[in-house]
Amino acid sequence: MALRFAIIITLEDKLCSGYEIAQNFNRGLGYFWCASHQQIYLELKKMTDAGLVSYDVIKQVGKPAKKVYRTTTEGFNALDDWLLLPAKMTPVKDALLMKIYVGSRVNPTVLLTEVQRHQQHYRELLKTYQEIDGCFQPIKEKPTKYQYSYLTLRKGILQAEAWLVWSDEVCTFLNDQIKDSF
Repeated sequence: MALRFAIIITLEDKLCSGYEIAQNFNRGLGYFWCASHQQIYLELKKMTDAGLVSYDVIKQVGKPAKKVYRTTTEGFNALDDWLLLPAKMTPVKDALLMKIYVGSRVNPTVLLTEVQRHQQHYRELLKTYQEIDGCFQPIKEKPTKYQYSYLTLRKGILQAEAWLVWSDEVCTFLNDQIKDSF
């Protein structure tokens, strides 16, 4: 259900095609809300049927026509109603944590390799967040709307930093286990 509100948020300031909405998920919202192209297009159909969005068909030279979506008044009203509801707690589903939990069943080198692979991902993610952070500085000069967006970025930065600190502890432990096994 929250996917529809992520789409409405994307359409808040500009008209977008389904492809552009999907690109926004890859660049912005995708850092904290993932959706495939297929999910987005399916939800756009449902939202159109429900009157939450409307679209214009734009003809293109040498390309198929595209639909450009906008949020309707009903869509913004639905977003406003949703904002007043309590957010559901996100359940943890982390396969790496499950593997570490029963890590004594496998050679520590296997887990170390897996943790290091994840560390590379989090280092790259943190670097991306830090680059985005540079665009927000100085935040005090930005309109309030961007200060709220910045808060989501700060959570991502802190979460990635915490993950890297934790994973360094795991790697130290696993390296000790590997040394002890020789």
